[in-house]
Amino acid sequence: MKKAFLLPIVGALLASCGVVEVKLVPPVISNLQSQATFCTNRDTLIDFRFNKSGLLTRLEVYVTKDDPNLKTPTDDPEAKYLGDVQFFDLGNNNIVSYIAADTDGDGQIQRLGVEAQTIVVTPVAHRLWVRGFNGTEGSAFVRADNAITPSSDPHCDPIFPYGDPNR
Repeated sequence: MKKAFLLPIVGALLASCGVVEVKLVPPVISNLQSQATFCTNRDTLIDFRFNKSGLLTRLEVYVTKDDPNLKTPTDDPEAKYLGDVQFFDLGNNNIVSYIAADTDGDGQIQRLGVEAQTIVVTPVAHRLWVRGFNGTEGSAFVRADNAITPSSDPHCDPIFPYGDPNR
């Protein structure tokens, strides 16, 4: 009898608890920097780095022409969208990654053992943009502090200027 009496009371207490909603918060990305040059005479791995706070589960990367009037990469009809790019957390919320720039238009990079998403670039200055996600919640687009300029210098592709992402 006591159990039958307690059941409606427990049900009423549970119903009054309400619903707990968990909202995902997008990461905050700052200080996006890319290497200064890409090679015009060979394919290039363009390294970049940024700081983040919050949980980063996915990273989208865009490359546009270097135009100060662009507010987002989607404003450039010729923007290259790389989709989800692998990234490496070096600790202290310091993130590094790279993209492959194909200068001969064959859609492949000529590096032994390197598999990376590739964009075809023309020999004009470009700008890197990223947008981070925590689940389905995306951050604002972040524009790199510097442009990536074409170069035929032998040192146009520095090796891991922001630290080795494979360490």
